[in-house]
Amino acid sequence: MTGPRSRRSRKPYAARGGIKTQTKQGSFGSTWWGKRWLTVFEASAVDTRLTRGRTYARSGQVVGMEVTKGQVTASIQGSKLKPYDVTITVKTITDDQWDEVLAGIAKRPVLAARLLAGDPPEDIEEVFTEAGTSLFTNRLRHIRNSCECTDWSNPCKHS
Repeated sequence: MTGPRSRRSRKPYAARGGIKTQTKQGSFGSTWWGKRWLTVFEASAVDTRLTRGRTYARSGQVVGMEVTKGQVTASIQGSKLKPYDVTITVKTITDDQWDEVLAGIAKRPVLAARLLAGDPPEDIEEVFTEAGTSLFTNRLRHIRNSCECTDWSNPCKHS
């Protein structure tokens, strides 16, 4: 990174060693579950923020990321010298709901085998529905975005 720049500059500082996406163009989410996760953000995107967020991801502006239960925290290099701290929190499934999900999977050996093989089948969502929950949220209100930037939009391009 170089020295301070004018506040008017909108271009992000180049990040060194950032995490880049595998896609260089086109859509994100090549798997069914990737596409499913993105639908809630796409439905709530304000003007071009999602597009700019994809540009940030493709150019390696994500300089750190940690995934924990119900939360993703990341450092995103933006137009300020210090990267923005971003937190995305999702509503988690209760222990009782997990017990029901696991019992449902146990009744369907094919589902268990595909999960163990790293190939989650699309019909896995039925098990979650039967347990009274959902694998993916379909409401933005179940996702909380927090970013240090001054953008009024939620989610912002950093989220």
